[in-house]
Amino acid sequence: MGKNATRNDVAKLAGVSPAVVSYVINKTKFVSEEKTQAVLDAIKELNYQPNLYARSLKTNRSMQIAFVCDNLRNDWLEIAEKKLDKLGYNVSHCYSRDGDDFIQSLISGRYDAVFMLSNRYKAVQLNRIAEAGIPVVLYKTR
Repeated sequence: MGKNATRNDVAKLAGVSPAVVSYVINKTKFVSEEKTQAVLDAIKELNYQPNLYARSLKTNRSMQIAFVCDNLRNDWLEIAEKKLDKLGYNVSHCYSRDGDDFIQSLISGRYDAVFMLSNRYKAVQLNRIAEAGIPVVLYKTR
């Protein structure tokens, strides 16, 4: 198993600076068509995948959503996951677990949102997630 290509590897192969690679990937600044194509070709040749964790440090968005459920077999989950995937989000399915340690793991996981499909948590626990700046969507289960 070889090492993963880095942004610097792409820049070197494309003959541009690492900043230009970022501009092309993030579409944040104008880059000439010639340089853009060189970067895209290098990305393809090296099978480069941007490091989402590194990106999340800069953007403060992880592109991760947590679904907390008592039962993961649910048609609604599949539909929601497909829609979120089209928006570029990765979905983590978490079986609900009792205790504040689980709530802390959701906060520490740097999720952009938590969909709570469980009735087992108290308002104070849900508020801890929200107070950490993580939107919480409550879905009433039967």
